[in-house]
Amino acid sequence: YSVTKDEISEVRKNISKDINLNKLNAGQRVQFTINQTNSQIKEFIFHISNTEKVYLTKNNQTKKFELQNLKNKRDYILNQIIPRTQN
Repeated sequence: YSVTKDEISEVRKNISKDINLNKLNAGQRVQFTINQTNSQIKEFIFHISNTEKVYLTKNNQTKKFELQNLKNKRDYILNQIIPRTQN
């Protein structure tokens, strides 16, 4: 699948808010889900440590990524069941 450079730069911009991209390790894991119909990234999960992750999801209405810091897998599951509401 071919993802546009704009999409990749948007993910980098959102991650660089919390993480210094110059200090990445070779063993860090990155997971992402691509929408096959339009070749756009739907979800992006970046493992900071064994217990902490940065989770980006694309909002379908605004086409922007929303950033969440998750401490463990339980937080990830709870966010899937009960999404956060914005005030």
